[in-house]
Amino acid sequence: MTVNKHSNPDLFFALRGGGGGTFAVVLSATVKTYPTVQTTRHTLLMLSPASSEPHDSFWDAMAYIHGHLPRLADEGMTGYFAAVPQNGSIIMTWDFVIYDRPPGTATALFSPIESYINATYPSLQLSTTEKSDATWLKAYNPSIFPAPIGQNFLIASRLLPRAALENNFENIRSTFITGLPKAGGIVGQLIAAGQVSRNRHLHTAVHPAWRSAYMNLMFIVAWPDGTPVSSVLGIRRFNSEVSVGALEKLALTGGSDDGVGVYINEADAYTREEDVGRLFWGANYAKLKTLKERWDPEGVFWCRLCVGNEKWVEEEGSGRLCLA
Repeated sequence: MTVNKHSNPDLFFALRGGGGGTFAVVLSATVKTYPTVQTTRHTLLMLSPASSEPHDSFWDAMAYIHGHLPRLADEGMTGYFAAVPQNGSIIMTWDFVIYDRPPGTATALFSPIESYINATYPSLQLSTTEKSDATWLKAYNPSIFPAPIGQNFLIASRLLPRAALENNFENIRSTFITGLPKAGGIVGQLIAAGQVSRNRHLHTAVHPAWRSAYMNLMFIVAWPDGTPVSSVLGIRRFNSEVSVGALEKLALTGGSDDGVGVYINEADAYTREEDVGRLFWGANYAKLKTLKERWDPEGVFWCRLCVGNEKWVEEEGSGRLCLA
């Protein structure tokens, strides 16, 4: 069958944001393409020197930077950052891009933040670079490298609206101190706002929180093969209770009418099944459940955290699915 906004529009709605492989098998798709654009990469490195102390200046600077991310996003900057402990120090890096803007724009946008950090937290080592390329692919090529697979790790995450970031220094800092696992790291994605917000009128199944979000903030914790089961269960409990709880609390300070949202592909793997609808699809979940019953009444397409998961339970031991 053909599915678009004119033919089977309800299934089209579900396929656009309702979860991969949940409603039907898509055999082919037509997508709209756009000309490539001039792309400027802006990189950052911020280092807190090795110390047995709590790195207060680093966490202050991190919270300060987060408070200014909405302004950067409004100007068109987007990208990813990470903060990880390393040999007693903590390192923050980012790789942001901005499109079709004159050279020097990204540097100028970040300059007030850089000046404040250098003046206020002189113990931190901060450096930035900027480079413009004619195409997105040429700018992105340095970021292409082999990535490890088969790792043991868990993620806690929440989408954050503007009000959870701007003028929210103490809550942001508290979230880092409270929710970050001892051996964990932070990944932030400044990937929303802009056109994502302007596309609120589109009839899609994504969580409405995407339309008011500015970033996806994640805590990530990993462990090596051979770690005792008891230790892994402790990591799991901390992630699901403490890390998720801290991020949920921060997201709620945003007071968004769209509710608290989570990107399903980068969420706690042990999200409670009763929270699936609220966190992954929000106000769209009731409609998605109805469409699931219509288009897949036998439950052929199933996963534990997908639409309609509550219709089935996994049999302990065998892992077989049984009707709830």
